[in-house]
Amino acid sequence: IKHRVEQEEKLLERIGVQVSAWEDRARGFIAKGMDENARESIRKKRILESEARRVSENLTRDKVSFNDFEERYEEIERRVMEAKSRRTVLLRNYALMKETGKKPPSHHGGVPDFEEAFSLYGKMEERINEERDIFAAAANSDADRQRLEEKMIEEEFENLKKDMKKGGSKK
Repeated sequence: IKHRVEQEEKLLERIGVQVSAWEDRARGFIAKGMDENARESIRKKRILESEARRVSENLTRDKVSFNDFEERYEEIERRVMEAKSRRTVLLRNYALMKETGKKPPSHHGGVPDFEEAFSLYGKMEERINEERDIFAAAANSDADRQRLEEKMIEEEFENLKKDMKKGGSKK
């Protein structure tokens, strides 16, 4: 998504430059009395402005999505670090108990704390892995959408380029 945001920002900038160029052309055609060419330039400018609005809307939506993904990723990363920290403490306690030969304190019907903690850690690890899989699937679908969007943008760019050449040759 970050790549798409960057590409959309660059595209929006390029469209803005093109809009200005078409407006300048229209003014030049009007000054020379070439009304039909001026109308065509204005039409192309309006098409680009419409495209700029669409890209801007997509950019806003993608920025929000990117921020959401970043926040969720940071939360998962924090939870993983907490789980690893707990695991390290449990392993130290277990090793210490094993060395000293002491039985760990138990509760809940005789289940030792460290076994319950390892069970809890295992469940946490499963949930984190499931969430990573979900994020990976979302990223793949975003990549597919990005490729399709890039293809459509490239086709439209080529059409605009052809149209610009046609408009430029009507002097």
